[in-house]
Amino acid sequence: MNENVLMENPLALFDDLMNIDDKVAKVSKDEIKGVMDSILNSADYINFLGESYMSNPDKMDKETKKYEKFLERAKSGEFEKEKSELIIYFLTAILKSLDEVKDLGGAFKHIPIRVLRVSEKAILPKYQTKGAAGADIYASVHTEIMPGETKIVPTGLRMVIPGGYEIQIRPRSGLSLKEKISVANAPATIDSDYRGEVGVIIHNYGSEVFKVTEGMRIAQMVLNEIPKISWMELTEEQFDRLNTDRGVGGYGSSGK
Repeated sequence: MNENVLMENPLALFDDLMNIDDKVAKVSKDEIKGVMDSILNSADYINFLGESYMSNPDKMDKETKKYEKFLERAKSGEFEKEKSELIIYFLTAILKSLDEVKDLGGAFKHIPIRVLRVSEKAILPKYQTKGAAGADIYASVHTEIMPGETKIVPTGLRMVIPGGYEIQIRPRSGLSLKEKISVANAPATIDSDYRGEVGVIIHNYGSEVFKVTEGMRIAQMVLNEIPKISWMELTEEQFDRLNTDRGVGGYGSSGK
């Protein structure tokens, strides 16, 4: 069972499981389950399923039906106990992931973000729906924000953002509409080289004191890929060749 090969094609594990000897399954069950977990918890696993579904949805639909049949066979006791347990464990996870991929048409990928909780009250950001672009961010403290006041609300989290990406902090629409609470510097940016605790700069635009409680959803975060700018300095003549009909027209120049 080559784990590197399986990382490139997680579905190949199904064939390995079906061909595995019952005695091997019994002796190596924990080891095999460890390989499964490393695959199923990998961002590459979901990305593989998404890309596979986008490139050939008919094939993935056939794969789904095949897995459903084998899952029923495993549950019916056709295989030895240990082998059945491994097949059921793997196929249940695969089918759940395929359902998620199909719900979104396969058009998504996962980027792993390493995170450290620096507070016992910290809660990892969560997507509230499958199609949500932003993950809700939670406060790790109790505090109050007076009318007209701006305050940093800690999350209790430190993150390692991959190079080439940023995390944008944006307001939650419900808080902005109902409570007149917003992110003061929205969209705020957390750079990939920042390693401190993530805090949200909240401003109270309302006329009432806003009470923040531990575990409250105070904002949302969006992971965004950031290309770097390479400057190409031009002469005035070269620049003029690239002029447009609008030219130097500024604010309001295109009309109402």
